[in-house]
Amino acid sequence: MVPKRRSLRGKGPTPKSEDRTWHRAYREKVQREKRMAANPYLAAKRRGEERRKGAEEIIIGRNACLEALRTPMAVKRLFVARGIQKDERVEQICALAAKKGIPVEERDRGEIESMARNKAHQGVLLEAKSYEYKDLQEVLEACSSPLPLFVAADNLTDPQNLGAIIRSAAAFGADGVIIPHRRNAGVNAACWKASAGACAFVNVIRVENLNLALEKLKARGYAVVGLDGEGEKEVGKTGFELDPLVIVAGCEGKGISRLTRSKCDIEAKIAIEERMESLNVSVATAIALFATAEARRSSFPQGQSI
Repeated sequence: MVPKRRSLRGKGPTPKSEDRTWHRAYREKVQREKRMAANPYLAAKRRGEERRKGAEEIIIGRNACLEALRTPMAVKRLFVARGIQKDERVEQICALAAKKGIPVEERDRGEIESMARNKAHQGVLLEAKSYEYKDLQEVLEACSSPLPLFVAADNLTDPQNLGAIIRSAAAFGADGVIIPHRRNAGVNAACWKASAGACAFVNVIRVENLNLALEKLKARGYAVVGLDGEGEKEVGKTGFELDPLVIVAGCEGKGISRLTRSKCDIEAKIAIEERMESLNVSVATAIALFATAEARRSSFPQGQSI
């Protein structure tokens, strides 16, 4: 009979050198922590790092904070550096925060610098709540419009352009703006400002995969029109205006990606002077939305609901 071999007992991963009490690295770590605890500036930096980890979104600088407070953006608290020289903007920021019932906290400069990741904070920070994106399926089920209209952004990198598109979507009665989760701007302070507050009431839908979302919409009877300077027809004259519609806007430089382009039923252009190569993506989207709204209005008798 062959005796059984003893199996090796694992002891788990090897601890880091600084976690071994007998190691030199551990003694150095203890000394380093003592120095940080004794230094008020380093202690404040450490507190700022901890607070930054738990924060959803940090808005940095006096102008950015002032503009954010002027929108319906959900803000949790205002941080002001201790001993800051208060100018007119800081007074306006504090007054708006007090009016909205937002807590104002004075913090050491080291903590403010750490929270701002050493960017030019000018002694003022806002901690804001992350935007709550809508779910595509829920929006589609709740949509009551007989001719739904959505805008989809493909690899749009500038949050100000996204905000302007959201503003145009609100102006022309679109049912929502669809953005991909990756490689696309999201709703932040710059986007809120550019949207002129429209982010508060427009359905901004974030999806994991834009192309799969477009396929889902097409399966539900939606037509997909991509904006392109070399398009086959002009916006508002594609023949799909009286269908449930998705208008796709591409990124600022390259336009619509190849795969997303393949999901479009047609590509539409905007007639502009030859000396101008293209339009800003948010301007082009606004024109396309206007042209679509006009085409739909002209197809129905006056006074009849679309």
